[in-house]
Amino acid sequence: MSIHRSAIIEKGAQLGEGVVVGPFTTIHAKVRIGDFSTIESHCVIGHENLHNSGAFLDIGPESLIRTHSVLYLGSKLGPYLETGH
Repeated sequence: MSIHRSAIIEKGAQLGEGVVVGPFTTIHAKVRIGDFSTIESHCVIGHENLHNSGAFLDIGPESLIRTHSVLYLGSKLGPYLETGH
C-alpha cells in the first residue's frame, strides 16, 4: 500500500492490499477499495449525498480512478473500473 502524505483517509475506510492513493485525495469512512487499485490525485472518494449517506461505496479490485474524480456513497463499482478523463 502506498498513501501519499497529503492524502486524508478517514477512520473506517477499508483499503485492500497494494492500493495506491495520490496526493490531496480524500477517502471517506464508508468506502471499500479492492486490492491493487489506484486512486490518483485530487479525488474525493465516498462523498455523501442526500439519498445515500448511510450506504457504502464499493470499488472493485484493480480499478483506476483518475485525477479529480468524485465518487459518491451508494455505488457498487466492479473490478477493473477505469474512470476520469
